Amino acid sequence: MSKNYYEILEIPLSSNQDEIKKAYRQLAFKYHPDKNLDQSDADKIFAEINEAYSVLSDPDLKARYDFKLFYGFDYALLESHVNEVTEVNRRPHPPAYYRQAHHYEKQEYTRTAYILSGLSVVLLIGLVTGFSYFMLKTTSERDFQKGVGYFRMGDHYTALALLKRSVREFGENNDLALMLSGKIYADYIQNYESAIKSFEKALKYKPNDSLINEIYYFKGKCYNELKEFEQAITYFERVDPLSCKSDSAMYQAALIQTLKLGLYDQALAKFQALLKQNENFNDARFYLAQIFQAREMHSEALREYEKLLTQKYNTGMVHFLAALSEIKNGNMENACSHLDLSISSGYSEARPLRKMHCPGKPFPLNP
Repeated sequence: MSKNYYEILEIPLSSNQDEIKKAYRQLAFKYHPDKNLDQSDADKIFAEINEAYSVLSDPDLKARYDFKLFYGFDYALLESHVNEVTEVNRRPHPPAYYRQAHHYEKQEYTRTAYILSGLSVVLLIGLVTGFSYFMLKTTSERDFQKGVGYFRMGDHYTALALLKRSVREFGENNDLALMLSGKIYADYIQNYESAIKSFEKALKYKPNDSLINEIYYFKGKCYNELKEFEQAITYFERVDPLSCKSDSAMYQAALIQTLKLGLYDQALAKFQALLKQNENFNDARFYLAQIFQAREMHSEALREYEKLLTQKYNTGMVHFLAALSEIKNGNMENACSHLDLSISSGYSEARPLRKMHCPGKPFPLNP
């Protein structure tokens, strides 16, 4: 298969329709030819994004594409093969005169008949074994597809039961089923210990690199919820820098180092790396500014806050935090201006600070 639609949209295989739509909108906006006049291949990239979304946004086309992606052939071929193997021809008994005429011949070749009978039994056993193997694989695939369907409909407990049942010795989707089971445990049931166990079982089936990175990411999230922060960072840092989960994993690790462990130097390096890859990653810039502020680097913090304000990012809080750095730098006029803008944006926490540092000035009206 020449194109992987999931890689084109930069999403994991387990993405739901909302995640697919969100990824499509972001990439379509980013690579729209009208916004990339100087980029010669923008039309081609934009066309690939639309092609991927047209398939993955249609449940029927997505199901057939997923099957072909996993197995390498169209599901229609399997259906035609099953329909062909439905009738068993029965050989009619020979007439009585034939049996009488060949009675002596049957006795002469009795030993040969025994050999042929034995071979027939062996062949029958082989056919039964092969059919059983085929049925186990087919049943496992059916349970997996039904589990995925119930997951998309929001019936997570039924989906979990079907996905766990689909994990069989010969199942070809065991890694995906266990990965999705772990995600249900983590995101919808909040049973993080069971989620981690499912992820560890999935790794035993040697999944592809994309799925391995997704498992590492979700294990990091589970350990974070269990307040095992060092373990969480370990798994976040195992995510391949080239995978689609790389930025999210690095961001989560930096948050833990900032808010939970106070490892500002390590977090600072991660936030700066994220902004180097994507200067519009405003969440990373917000926490980078707070690290500068915590380390008394107020000029650097103010520079980052100004960039956030140009993006209209959480303006009330950002003006308030910028005012704190202006106060530390002794720029009271700028501080009062930031506090007024913070109050005008509806951020009530700025009022006590303004009353303390900007006496005699009337309060601005809330919008």
